[in-house]
Amino acid sequence: AGSLVPVPAVYGSWEFVPGLLWAGVGLNVPFGLRTKWDAGWVGRFHAIESEVNTININPAVAWKLHPWVSIGAGVNVQRLSATLTNAV
Repeated sequence: AGSLVPVPAVYGSWEFVPGLLWAGVGLNVPFGLRTKWDAGWVGRFHAIESEVNTININPAVAWKLHPWVSIGAGVNVQRLSATLTNAV
């Protein structure tokens, strides 16, 4: 009922103030699922088609306080969509 699918991910970072301030962003798919069964299968009252898609965007910044101390912070923003069907 399922199949293999490539999982996309891309990341980038930029040095805004040389040696002091960096920013970056990540874009990935942390979870996904898809199954599709024939309408007449024995488990049709539980599920015929199930699909879950997520996308995650992660902007981040980092600041170098000292040659051996840096701090950073980021936020994960995720969107999820789902389709769940059965024969009931």
